[in-house]
Formats: sequence, structure tokens, C-alpha cells
Amino acid sequence: MSKMLCKALRKDGSPCKGHALEQYGGYCIAHGPSLEQVHEWRARGGKNSATAVRIEKKMPEQFTVIFDLLIDGMKMVMDGTLSPARYDAMCRGAKATLDAYSRVEEEMKRVRTEEIEDAAAEHLDMNPDLDVLKAVDLKKAEQDRYRRESLLHQGFACFSIFSKPDEPPKVVLNDKGR
Repeated sequence: MSKMLCKALRKDGSPCKGHALEQYGGYCIAHGPSLEQVHEWRARGGKNSATAVRIEKKMPEQFTVIFDLLIDGMKMVMDGTLSPARYDAMCRGAKATLDAYSRVEEEMKRVRTEEIEDAAAEHLDMNPDLDVLKAVDLKKAEQDRYRRESLLHQGFACFSIFSKPDEPPKVVLNDKGR
């Protein structure tokens, strides 16, 4: 029965294209349960898809604890049970903690990037040292320049007339160079 389509009709009169479920007697999840249950599920889904909820789910637990402490501290300052100076010290401690965590994250990203570059270089049988790769690239550019100059000097090529002043001149082979 899971391959069957829902027996219900949509608001516009067309057949529902949802998959029928046995527990709802051949209706899909939107048409099978009670209307109140469906509305509750949809509302809960909407709330859980809110940006704040998604951010909260991805936030590390230690950040959640810090934010909760700071919010509680603000309430205590407003109530007069915590001095503003102590709350200021809490805020500086929280900032230092978040800064340290941020630096650790940056370092971990750098390490992961290096590991990925090394793995890719090993997979391609290349040298993972970027300085060596840059030197090879410069050497290839230099060889290309020598080839162009040699072709021009021997008369096998000539500069083309170019219409765009921002582009470098192009070397065009003569009939001799074919």
C-alpha cells in the first residue's frame, strides 16, 4: 500500500499526489490524521524552520551556556541582585572565551585545508609544496614566452592587430610555421 497514492482530493479538486499510508487508511500524512493534528505538525514545522531555531541547533553547547549566563546576568543587574561591575567582568570573560574558540576554529580550518591539499597532491602524485608549484608555473610561463619570441624572430609568426587595448597582443603563425 506504500506505493499507492492518497485517496483524498486537494482544495482545487485534483487528486492528492501524496503517498498513502496504512495507518491512515489509504490517506497521506496530510489527509489521514485529524485536522487539528495536521495543523499542529505544520505549526511546529514552521517554528522549527525559523532562522533563530536553526542557528540555535547549530550553535556549540558551550556558546549556548555562555549566552544563557549573560542573559541571566542582565536580568540580575536589572533586578539589582548583581552589580554592573561583576556583570562587566562576566562579559569580558565571555568575550575572551569566544575569541579563543574563534582562534581555535580558524586554526582547525587551516589544518584541515592543509590535510586536504596534501591528500589531493598525493592522489595526483604531485608535490604538495605550494612554493614548488608556483615555481613550476612561473617556469612554464617563461618557456611559453621564449617559444613566442623564437617564433617571431625566425619569421614563423607575427603579432596580430588587436582591437582591445587591455588585451596583450596575440602571436599568429604564418604559413611557414604550419
